[in-house]
Amino acid sequence: MTRNDLLKETGLEAVDKACALIAPTWPLDELVAVNPWWEMRDLPFTEVSARISALRRASCLPDRFYFKRLWQDVIRAEHLSRACEEKGREDRVEELVRFLTEDNERAHWHNISDLVDSGRDLERRMAWRMEIHHQISQFCADFFRVKEVSGSYDEAYSGLYAEWLATTRQDMGLEILMAEDGLTAQFDRLPQSADALIAEAIAAFGVEDSRALETYAHALLLDMNGWASWVAYLRWQDRLHEHDNGLMRQFLAIRMAWELVLWRHVQETNADLFADIKVHWFRQLNSIEALYRAHQRSQAKLWIWLRAAELAYQDRAIAILQAGSTQKSSERPLLQAAFCIDVRSEVIRRNLEQQDPRIQTLGMGGFFGMPVAYQPSKLNRLRPQLPVLLREQMVVRPQVPEERLDGVLLKKARKARWIEWTIAPPAMFTMVEAVGVQYLYKMIRNSFFPEKCANPIDQLPVEDAFELLHVDGRPLALDEKVSLAKGALEVMGLNDGVFAPTVMIVGHGSSSCNNPHASSLDCGACGGQTGEINARLVAWLLNQSDVREGLAAAGMPIPPDTRFIGALHNTTTDEFTFYGDVPDQVRGWFEGASDLTRRARALTLGYEQIQSSQSLRDTFVHRSRDWSQVRPEWGLAGNAAFIAAPRWRTRGLDLQGRAFLHDYDHEQDLERAVITNIMTAPMVVASWINLQYYASTCDNDFYGSGNKVLHNVVDGDVGVFEGNGGDLRIGLSMQSLHDGQRWIHEPLRLSVFIDAPQEAIAAVVAEHADVRHLIDNEWIYCFRWARTGEVERYYQGKWLPWQPLETASDVQQIVNA
Repeated sequence: MTRNDLLKETGLEAVDKACALIAPTWPLDELVAVNPWWEMRDLPFTEVSARISALRRASCLPDRFYFKRLWQDVIRAEHLSRACEEKGREDRVEELVRFLTEDNERAHWHNISDLVDSGRDLERRMAWRMEIHHQISQFCADFFRVKEVSGSYDEAYSGLYAEWLATTRQDMGLEILMAEDGLTAQFDRLPQSADALIAEAIAAFGVEDSRALETYAHALLLDMNGWASWVAYLRWQDRLHEHDNGLMRQFLAIRMAWELVLWRHVQETNADLFADIKVHWFRQLNSIEALYRAHQRSQAKLWIWLRAAELAYQDRAIAILQAGSTQKSSERPLLQAAFCIDVRSEVIRRNLEQQDPRIQTLGMGGFFGMPVAYQPSKLNRLRPQLPVLLREQMVVRPQVPEERLDGVLLKKARKARWIEWTIAPPAMFTMVEAVGVQYLYKMIRNSFFPEKCANPIDQLPVEDAFELLHVDGRPLALDEKVSLAKGALEVMGLNDGVFAPTVMIVGHGSSSCNNPHASSLDCGACGGQTGEINARLVAWLLNQSDVREGLAAAGMPIPPDTRFIGALHNTTTDEFTFYGDVPDQVRGWFEGASDLTRRARALTLGYEQIQSSQSLRDTFVHRSRDWSQVRPEWGLAGNAAFIAAPRWRTRGLDLQGRAFLHDYDHEQDLERAVITNIMTAPMVVASWINLQYYASTCDNDFYGSGNKVLHNVVDGDVGVFEGNGGDLRIGLSMQSLHDGQRWIHEPLRLSVFIDAPQEAIAAVVAEHADVRHLIDNEWIYCFRWARTGEVERYYQGKWLPWQPLETASDVQQIVNA
């Protein structure tokens, strides 16, 4: 093997390592929260933060201004001292406070295009970086138009680099726009294949060290992080279906091609500038590790401040938990209601239980253990209704009478074509002109008499009768249905033999208009859809007589008088839709809970002056239909904890809508199957949600999607631009996190509290690398909450007893604060 061949092989390996570091983003119609650092979970969070800061000037930490506002009000001296002790640092409190007023700017990595810009007259000429972003982004917006493909995405988009090269070579306007003669010729010199381009660039730039090359490739991908995340989504889908995918390398080749073009262009047109660029470039390549260390040092005190904020929250949360119930009720409940563990359900569950002591609520992942894709009647489309970490194992089809279906499908198809036209790129300026006064009428009607907005698929008719199939089309056998039902009951915590006469299976969904990110307010456990189908499917399955006979034979009998009913909680209006006959008493309980929940949320949305229950309800309904509303609801803002324990331990505690509440009784889980499922699936999903809200708050420019008012949809559902261009924006908008005066979301890493034996928790961590990485690299905190009330943290294979508050505080005073 020649030196050049060896360089190419090792270079591509380093490039692929960098490509593997980009986390996916999901399309708008399936939008779910994503941990933007998921693919770096095997590294300590502090190292990842230093790397991202060095390569992209992006922040993985709240800034000093944020901690200034918390000092003394939330964070006290003892929290800072405990954080220093935990991290083995000797910083004095005075030094940490002074740090908040100091300038702590550090040097950063510069791509070649940045170095070229440093020698460019940016007052008279466009920056290369701006043009590169615009050109690549516009190309990707046009290229990634196909959504549903047969086979793999890798095959569907196999010509990514070649298509970009052909398109760019035809663009005669680049030289004029950038005022650079000879630029077109540089694109003509580029090789035809992505691998050849990367090898040629590596040789030209003199990047022979694999660590340096991985760093450089990562920096280029971070420079176009939005579109890189979209390519990572295509890769994620292919991997779920066991296909290869090399699109990220092709995408990187596009960004690297621009670097090579500029390198050669400056080399041939400006010898002095090229000499300066070479000096800076090779000095940078030789000081990467020093750059990382400098950023780690500069962030060390910020990590202490973050840990102090987390300690303040954990002290309060643990004090509240320790004030909880210690006894389980032995009385048969009149109503059981199983909710998704979404933090919004914590408030409604608490308010529902206030209606009557004989009401029991339960919590589990909102897909209720149904790993299905939904296929509406007479449509070929499959829509996943399960966490994006998983692949669907079966298909569910509603059984709807033909005469009811045909007319609805025709009406919805016409509406769908209208909607598709109104959001198409050409419609931005031509649609209103073409329609004229008719559209003016529509705008006026939507402003003063708004209609309910919903996903067209969710408006298709559904009956409480379903067909369950394997993905290959085979119907599920009875024993398979029984196994599915048994698993759902176990995860819901209904395997103790206690069933109420009425058991509600409650999914959730949101409602808002003119909102490209609407799916992000629906159920993440259902793949960014509402939980209606899953809730109705579970209720239907558990009402089947043959399934109940099978469950009884398996030692899980259901009383004859128990009836399961599906329901949907609208998290914007706090209304419930019931899919079955509900007793009047039960309906009244839910209405009472809705009223209490709306009153609590009114305080965060500026409606505290509204006294009438009906007026408050009408206000929330109007808000959900207002096309100009940028904050239809707060979603999962404020999330901070995940609790896996029996509900009786947290019943009556006000957890402020910040906790994911998953029912779990270790006494009913002798084989540890349920705790394994909880820690490897719902807990991981909760950490994704937590870290997306965290990242979007820490650096909304990079990890968030900016100003929602400026969003323009890219090809229907790929994503959004902020304005008319730039990189694809990912993450949450500012309006989802900030009310215009203060942050609604507090950026804290997820605190997980589990009621289980030490050995059970430790075994799951030892057996599952992803869980171990999240805990040991401090992406989340793992606590054991014993039945006796003691709390201890599990970290890097050790149990660390929780230290009580160092200040004399009455627990009840903390609970009531």
